[in-house]
Amino acid sequence: MIKALILAHDFPPLNSIGARRPASWFNHFHEFGVYPVVIAKAWGNKSSNIRDILKHPVTGETKREKTETGELIIVPVRLSPSERLIVKHGENSWVIIRKMLTFLSLVFAYPIFWFDKNRLIYVEARKILATEKIDCIIATGEPFILFKYAYKLSKEFKIPWIADYRDGWFLNHVNRQDKRFASGILRWWEFWYEKKYIRSSTFITSVDPLLCEKLQKLHDKPAYVVYNGFEKFVESSENPVFQSQTLPLVLSHAGTIYPGHSLEVLLDAIHELHEEGAITPSDINIYFLGTDFFPDQKSRLLDYKNTIREYIFTTSRLPNQEVIKFNLKADILLVFTEKSNPVIPAKTYEYISLQKKIVAILNDHSILEELITKLAAGTLIENKDALKLFLLQKIELKRKGLALTKLVPDIKAASFYLRKNQTGIFAKEIKKIITQN
Repeated sequence: MIKALILAHDFPPLNSIGARRPASWFNHFHEFGVYPVVIAKAWGNKSSNIRDILKHPVTGETKREKTETGELIIVPVRLSPSERLIVKHGENSWVIIRKMLTFLSLVFAYPIFWFDKNRLIYVEARKILATEKIDCIIATGEPFILFKYAYKLSKEFKIPWIADYRDGWFLNHVNRQDKRFASGILRWWEFWYEKKYIRSSTFITSVDPLLCEKLQKLHDKPAYVVYNGFEKFVESSENPVFQSQTLPLVLSHAGTIYPGHSLEVLLDAIHELHEEGAITPSDINIYFLGTDFFPDQKSRLLDYKNTIREYIFTTSRLPNQEVIKFNLKADILLVFTEKSNPVIPAKTYEYISLQKKIVAILNDHSILEELITKLAAGTLIENKDALKLFLLQKIELKRKGLALTKLVPDIKAASFYLRKNQTGIFAKEIKKIITQN
């Protein structure tokens, strides 16, 4: 059996897409002839705010556990100087000093190990490679410092490595919108290292065909799509066909709202409907799950217009099972798009697993439209007026006591995006490079 060393900063019980992606490989690689050895950090169960995350134990021994599916190595969390200041003094103190420390850490982490708070992952990886036969290394970013580790380890131990991008590094759509001078300097500084590291990789994997195409062109490397996908369809006992047939109409959005997302289209639609007297807060409630974790995102919602505050609800960061339970009760699950950066948000797959109606605001006329249309999984909104009409129609249905649940009809097509199937696709490409070597 092929043995793969996986460098993964995030891993359950941390509730993030970054954790679930390598976890799916750990759970399913063995079914396709690949034995995974994963190195990740010792995340605790609590992650409701930044202080909880930073309060995870920063001392302790590395733990090693073998299971039926693979081997898991968990290293202690180490905090940067900036993070230590947050823990000790709070998020509103020493802000300028913390920004300076963060900038210095980001700049010097690549050339100088001392500045790298993640270096224990490298230390443990090197120990394993020195004592065990490993056939390949997979580094999944971000943090992209893991690419440095894979580059160095591949060079030292003469084994191939694979660069897995959950998002772009130089091509990161959020960083590209940050016009601050320091951010620009850092972006180009890191791009030099990105080119250096990726040059030695065997191939690239990423989460959608558009990003794969861009990365292949940027680095002149083969790039293969391994979709984020979802673990399983929620069983019928957990996923009732019925839901509340009375008002309010409940819309739910889980996770991050990025700067370029078309959020304001929804907020303006609600504001105008309210001003026109067409709706009241008893007709529609919109929940943003996990937004309290991101103060800037919460302010963007609640400070937009006073007239819509009673329609908007936010929560702290929730365990994944609680998010699933809430979304099962919601009428509509929201996805926001970004005009300049077509992607398939990872939450889309989770929504599909619930077999609930997805509403995309706005239609990206790209890969998200293709996915939703292919699976008949929801509605693509073209503009604000179309959204207003859509909401009024759904409110009227509930006013008449009619349910809105719509299951994904093409289960066979949706099954392609099961994480197990995506892991099988990844394993196939890994076997090719091992055979060639």
